[in-house]
Amino acid sequence: MAQAIQDSSSSSQRLKVPLRLILIVPFVVQIFAAVGLTGYLSLRNGQKAVNDLETQLQNEVSSRIGQHLDKYLELPHTINQINADAVELGLLNLQDFEKTGHYFWRQMQQFDVGYIYYMLPTGEYAGAGYFLDLENVTIDELSPQTQWKANAYKTDNQGNRTELASSFDDYEPLTEAAYTEAVKKGSPIWTNIYQWDNFPNILSISASYPLYNAVNQLEAVLVTNLRVSQINEFLSQLKISFSSRIFIIEKNGLLVASSASEEPYKIVDGKAKRLAAIESNDPLIQATTKQLQQNFGQLKYINRSKVIRFTLDGEPQMVQITPWKDKLGLDWLIVVAVPESEFMAQINTNTRITILLCLLALFAAIIIGILTANWISQPILNISQASQAISNGNLNQKVRSPRVKELGILAQSFNQMAQQIRESFTVLEKRVEERTAELKEAKEIADTANKAKSEFLANMSHELRTPLNAVLGFTQLLQRDSSLNKEIQENLDIINRSGEHLLSLIGDVLDLSKIEAGHITLNENSFDLYRLLDTLEEMLGLKAEIKGLSLIFDTAVDVPQYINTDESKLRQILINLIGNAIKFTAVGQVILRVKFISPQTLQFEIADTGEGIAPEEIDGLFDAFTQTETGRKSQEGTGLGLPISRQFVQLMGGDIEVKSQVNIGSVFAFTIQYRLAEATDIEQQQPNRPILGLEPNQPIYRILAVDDRWENRQLLVKLLTQIGFEVKAGENGKEAITIWEDWQPHLILMDMRMPVLDGYTATKRIKATVKGQATVIIALTASAFEAERSIVLSAGCNDFLRKPFREALLLKKISQHLGVRYHYANASISSTQPSKTPSDSNIHSVRVNLMLMPIEWRKQLQQAAIEANENLILQLIKQVPQEYIDLIDLLKQLVDEFYFDKIIDLTECSYEP
Repeated sequence: MAQAIQDSSSSSQRLKVPLRLILIVPFVVQIFAAVGLTGYLSLRNGQKAVNDLETQLQNEVSSRIGQHLDKYLELPHTINQINADAVELGLLNLQDFEKTGHYFWRQMQQFDVGYIYYMLPTGEYAGAGYFLDLENVTIDELSPQTQWKANAYKTDNQGNRTELASSFDDYEPLTEAAYTEAVKKGSPIWTNIYQWDNFPNILSISASYPLYNAVNQLEAVLVTNLRVSQINEFLSQLKISFSSRIFIIEKNGLLVASSASEEPYKIVDGKAKRLAAIESNDPLIQATTKQLQQNFGQLKYINRSKVIRFTLDGEPQMVQITPWKDKLGLDWLIVVAVPESEFMAQINTNTRITILLCLLALFAAIIIGILTANWISQPILNISQASQAISNGNLNQKVRSPRVKELGILAQSFNQMAQQIRESFTVLEKRVEERTAELKEAKEIADTANKAKSEFLANMSHELRTPLNAVLGFTQLLQRDSSLNKEIQENLDIINRSGEHLLSLIGDVLDLSKIEAGHITLNENSFDLYRLLDTLEEMLGLKAEIKGLSLIFDTAVDVPQYINTDESKLRQILINLIGNAIKFTAVGQVILRVKFISPQTLQFEIADTGEGIAPEEIDGLFDAFTQTETGRKSQEGTGLGLPISRQFVQLMGGDIEVKSQVNIGSVFAFTIQYRLAEATDIEQQQPNRPILGLEPNQPIYRILAVDDRWENRQLLVKLLTQIGFEVKAGENGKEAITIWEDWQPHLILMDMRMPVLDGYTATKRIKATVKGQATVIIALTASAFEAERSIVLSAGCNDFLRKPFREALLLKKISQHLGVRYHYANASISSTQPSKTPSDSNIHSVRVNLMLMPIEWRKQLQQAAIEANENLILQLIKQVPQEYIDLIDLLKQLVDEFYFDKIIDLTECSYEP
């Protein structure tokens, strides 16, 4: 039997695992898995992002080209239709060649085409266009008045004929394809693409319109000539990447236009001849056309958008082919070819860097794991050995306190335990009596402490908010640095969100303590209820969308838009209740209904399809630090949201009611009291744009930052120096007074709690002087009591700011008191987010400013948008005064996103009275 026990003990010893191994192995395995998965996902997501971006870019470019072709090639038919209508209405007499020529000359001034003319069945014709050169418009005529010669006349700037420029005897207009093909079909047509007689290096296409009288007899053929070379110019302006190519071909394989530097024709025996795409000198255009023929046989079989991939000189190419047709017979192919290397170069570099960083992180993790394990395990081993010695009867044991806080507490507790054990053997009965007295005294202390709990928590918040000021402040300061890479930016976002979350938890505890101490009050203000609801819907909508829930805000039509009550508390109530509904709803929807009860009462109802609340848990639902079973499972929250919300609702003159069924859902409803407000009572919010610095031509503003914490002084100095202020720092009130007397700053940021001399006393001494009255002093305090505001203002401070403060709020207060003007970043710039289509509300907001611009400028802007001329639009934007910054930012954003149609709509609307 003894042998069996000994064997069992030996086996138990063999199965024990050392603490160092338990600490090191899981740590290293987790780091290895996390690093490997991070590297893999980085490579995979990078490749997918590049492919998606490449496809989206090709789709966008093809769509833009199609839109440009639609507008550009619609113009000749529009001109023909205008002229046909003018003839039918009797406004244009085709027998009056002089007037028709002058009429066409005026049209040439309005429309970007090559030639406008008509031919009569008698062989007569008249027109206007670029007949002799590409700079001056001539008026041409062939009629009995010209003795059947084709005469071209130079014109003055009014369109009047000045002198005969040229004359031909053998021109026969009725043999032109523009005439014969139109008469043959009997309806509007396009001719084939051809070279001009006078300019063989210019490709052209003509739109013909046969005009018949009431008895269906041919009166004339109206023709408008269009230069196809302008499509070439448009394609060359489109930028995808350096090596990409965009080209348009007919289904017979001939080039129409391309983004390459070559022309879509070649010179043979001194004459221009159209160039086949497969004969192009550009390697990518030639190879892409060959690949299309190999894949589809003949180009005429391509009737829908397709994407193909092939390799050229060992480099993968991605090609998108998009058919384009019009109603009059044009049938072309838009081809966008992009080398993948243009997009993959950066991702490959990032992948190599990621792998290197992963290996370094893994190596560092192993080293840190070993050191950490030794650091933690050795003190525990010492305590274990001391415990064994005590169990063997050796009570004189004391272990060394390690540097690790938790282990230090453990070691201290062990030493205290050992000391108590020694004392218990000598004075056991005396200790019992003393402990009885101590327990009685502790009960009295506990009763007193319970009454002082709220004030204690409020004081503790000061100590918590002060370091949070540095954490959140330096995080905001680092986020201003655009040179930081994406990973660091994401890490800063995590730190900022965590700090905000901690601040929110501190606020919850503080709110509860202030409620229990009776210090909470209403801070009523007038605000836009609709805007508040829209903001909450946008803020919480993403959270609901991630969980696949529908978030619905239903506001009754009779709910007033402008009300007066405590906006901050109403916002916190709605965030708490809607946030809980989203958190505990897995499937379905969350609905907020806002109802008008009376001219002084509104009702808010939040209904969800979540897990519901058991009947026995509803009674304790609003107890502080209490959670339902579902809440405990979620392992989230402090249990303060609902108690605080109920206290706020009661403070606002209402109460919360709860109805719930398990596995069906819950409904939280509450009412508040309010007063009606006017729109004029509400402060207009300025657009939230990053501040880059100070506007030029301003005084040099001196600011003194006073704080006993070095990190807080550094934060203020760095932030304000970057903006452009001249800044000095002091660490107490006495030093602040000395610097103020010598330096005379325009503004002082004064901490209130400091050693040597506090901010209250320093402020009073400065304000007691004549010079001090001109110095602006803004109090900085970590106190969360609203009463603190009146205390610091009575000390002489001009304003009040709580820590941790927001950068934007601090700069806003400085601007309010000193009249500082800041230079803001453009509204269209975004650091991390992809660009979005400008909302209709944003566009509507600048229409008034657009109508203030000169009408000639608006016409030029509209014409540039019709032509998709990006450079001209940017030149016109530079002419807008800087006081119309919203208009400038919006127009730049529309250009960056290729929303030329939006610009056209805006300029058309700006003509309305």
